[in-house]
Amino acid sequence: MSRKGLLAAFLSFFLAGLGQMYLRSFSRGLVFLAAEGLTGWLYLTYENPLFFALNLLVSLVAAFDAYKLASKKRVEEKESQTQRKQELKAF
Repeated sequence: MSRKGLLAAFLSFFLAGLGQMYLRSFSRGLVFLAAEGLTGWLYLTYENPLFFALNLLVSLVAAFDAYKLASKKRVEEKESQTQRKQELKAF
């Protein structure tokens, strides 16, 4: 488990989209932030427990997505470093 992935997941659970923005995926973060804002507004307006559950689900999905995004970026960084090393050896 990467520390960056866990931090991104925590941030996104605390406020959906924040972890994605921490990982510099701003459009993805804004989508999750808007979804949490909408479900939160619906819950506060109608006081229906279904909207609370939906808001919690958005937070959980955002946290999972942030963790997976951090893992993906970590793999991409390693591949990029390996490619640079190979280019330097060839030179």
